[in-house]
Amino acid sequence: MSEGVITTLIYGVKSVSAQSEYALELLADNIEKEDEELSKFIRESRYCDDLGESKKDEQGCSSLTGRADKQFSRISLECKGWSMSGKPPPERVSKDGLSVNVAGLTWIPEVDVFEIKIPPLHFSRRSRGRLDHGAEIFTGSFGEFEKFVPANLTRRIVASKCASLFDLPGKLTPLTIGLKNDLRKVVQNTGG
Repeated sequence: MSEGVITTLIYGVKSVSAQSEYALELLADNIEKEDEELSKFIRESRYCDDLGESKKDEQGCSSLTGRADKQFSRISLECKGWSMSGKPPPERVSKDGLSVNVAGLTWIPEVDVFEIKIPPLHFSRRSRGRLDHGAEIFTGSFGEFEKFVPANLTRRIVASKCASLFDLPGKLTPLTIGLKNDLRKVVQNTGG
């Protein structure tokens, strides 16, 4: 039997998010007297492993990210890349060279707009965050919709489709409240 030690926090190891959160909290505590602004940034401007802050100019952003990189390197942490409004994102943080995933949203920094991700419609199961192999995704028109929906549509399926929209800023609330009202009617009119 071989034993190994993981020296890098990697996706897929259950304790990683808690370890990284704790490491950042310790860092914020340790630098609070030296750099109160950076400590506050690390503590209050974080969503999971994303950090976000607004400054009045590029110089303020560059100063903050430079100080963060310096402090991160002291404890062997590295930021994959910093994206700033008005500029394309670094290649390391963007799959398409235009956008960055931030807090469950898509940010296009060059024009400084956010997009809410609308998941593709499917009725397949997910395994570890990925669709099953051979999953069919709906790409047709409304006329073809009835053929796509499974004959045995359950409450769970309907509720999961309703819950699949992640809208942190609440921009789709008028739509989702209508979906939730429809879901309520489904539950009232079905037995199980």
